[in-house]
Amino acid sequence: MAIKLGYQIVPCACVGIECHTDAPELLAKMRTAVEAGDADGLRQTAHSLKSSSANLGALEFAQHCKELEMLGKSGELAGSAEWLAPMQDMLARVMGALEQARNKKVA
Repeated sequence: MAIKLGYQIVPCACVGIECHTDAPELLAKMRTAVEAGDADGLRQTAHSLKSSSANLGALEFAQHCKELEMLGKSGELAGSAEWLAPMQDMLARVMGALEQARNKKVA
């Protein structure tokens, strides 16, 4: 059964899901940067998470990271909390889809 999440999971990347397990930590760093008003910290962390998410095919999640990266780059963090708010749930869905795809590949 396919999961429709707005994500196009890249099959060859599913085997390497372990390399993406730092995503929860990076998401927490982005949240801390927003709370602290650390625009450059937000930019750097969002950039890292954007790139790895896009490589895995989590395009909607990567788009949120891109928006946060751009806000950080501009130095204006207004609106960043709204972009960040749904990302924990999005990340859970992405990780679940990756795990499911990896299990299919292994089976």
